[in-house]
Amino acid sequence: MSDKRAAAVLSAVAALPVIVTVFEVLRSSRLNFADYWWFVEGATHPDGTLDPAGLLKQHNGHPTFIPRLLFWAEARYLGGNNHVLGLLTVVLSLVVLVVLHRMLPKDLSVTSRFALTAAFSFLLFGSRELELYGVGVTGATWLLMAVPGVLAVFYAQRGRTVLAMIAVAVACACFGAGFALWPIIALIAWLRRDARWQVVAPLVVLVLAGGAWALSFKTDSLQSPHPLGPENYLSVIAGTLGQQWSYKDADMAVLAGAVICVLLFWLVAAVLKHRSAENAAWVGLGLWGFLIGVMIAITRVGSGVDVALAGRFALAPMLTTAAILVLFAVHKPGLPVLAYALVVCVATYALGTHLATAVRALYFDQRVLEVAMHVGATKTIEELGSTPTVVSRLKGMRSYPFNDDFGIGCGAELGAKVGPLRELRTGAVDSGPITGDAKISGWAVVDGRPVDCVLVVDGAGIVQGGGAVGMPRPDLLGALQTRQARLGWRAVAIPGIAGASVVVGSGGVLYRLPAVRDA
Repeated sequence: MSDKRAAAVLSAVAALPVIVTVFEVLRSSRLNFADYWWFVEGATHPDGTLDPAGLLKQHNGHPTFIPRLLFWAEARYLGGNNHVLGLLTVVLSLVVLVVLHRMLPKDLSVTSRFALTAAFSFLLFGSRELELYGVGVTGATWLLMAVPGVLAVFYAQRGRTVLAMIAVAVACACFGAGFALWPIIALIAWLRRDARWQVVAPLVVLVLAGGAWALSFKTDSLQSPHPLGPENYLSVIAGTLGQQWSYKDADMAVLAGAVICVLLFWLVAAVLKHRSAENAAWVGLGLWGFLIGVMIAITRVGSGVDVALAGRFALAPMLTTAAILVLFAVHKPGLPVLAYALVVCVATYALGTHLATAVRALYFDQRVLEVAMHVGATKTIEELGSTPTVVSRLKGMRSYPFNDDFGIGCGAELGAKVGPLRELRTGAVDSGPITGDAKISGWAVVDGRPVDCVLVVDGAGIVQGGGAVGMPRPDLLGALQTRQARLGWRAVAIPGIAGASVVVGSGGVLYRLPAVRDA
């Protein structure tokens, strides 16, 4: 196969996970997720107007000035839609992908360069990374830091230290993991034998800016109930770096991460031994990923080793694994780069199935949360990871769900009367008597199919709540002798509702579920 044809085929391979990710974003919840609420609340006054002083607040110990401003602007001017942040994360990740491709050594063959780029794409847009895109606030926060971060490495590799330092400063204003870049660009400058000031200047800034950050650092991370030892920190570091090679087993992630660490430091040692300037950027990139893992371990060790499997931390293993792939291609030119790059593509994507499924399961509660915000169900709002104080801010900005994009479903409106209603016997309310601002859940099936929507009406037939349908109910497969596994629903209603009943819709027809008797 010619180089031009190989490049075209491998570019198409690299595009596959990107296309899938765009579709995943568009089927995620419109409503934003936890952390977004804290960002918006901290950056605004109660009426939704910008609070400039709030932009300077740290979020769980991290300076997040740029993300706070972006999230406020998105809520104020673009409707506060999770899809917008998810698509923004896709664009930011594509920028990272392009920069990594441009950083690849020119002495590698065209096929090898595009094979490695395909591997990078699967590492960035893999199924394990779905949290970065489906939960837009998470991805935007990390990738807003990653873009200037990889640009800093790119500039440092070309000896443009001033630009690299500016890029690092921007990364630090986005997220605390950016501070790990200061020693990285100093190391790259040393490997390149740049002028002394290019080595010293980033280290001076690290001492001054990093020291100031460390002194002001405060976190609400979970504290461990047990005394900790070095092995606790090592297991989180290794687990974080190896998470892409584990399905859902933390021990397997730790083992994979240990192998990755050994390979990384073996390859880094080879570069340092010969002080190879050509590979300086990839040494820096790999060590940056490792240092992010160290920072995660320091702040999150109290949550146990399982925290290492969190999809939001996928940037650390992505950077480290990408660096190892390139350094192997350079130091072991006899290795079949195309073969091991494609193994990375397929294996890491398949191993992320469990985490991707868990992320998609979050979307149901988001639908319930947006209804809870509309009906003032404060207890439910807090249970689902938000805060009642953010509601007035969203209303003031006409941010979702307080704009025209919101609908209760079933062709109905909150506060409107529905009817006529048919009685449905193939369904039930499992959660007990229906009360306001409390969990209401059950199942329903019409003509052998899941229902389209769910409402909660009061004794007068007025719509006072709603929620999500299509939730998994595998327990019904045997009981109903059906192959439909997504017959569940969950809803919430206005506090103090009287004479409530649940109504479901299918094919434009509304059905009332059987009344629930008090125990």
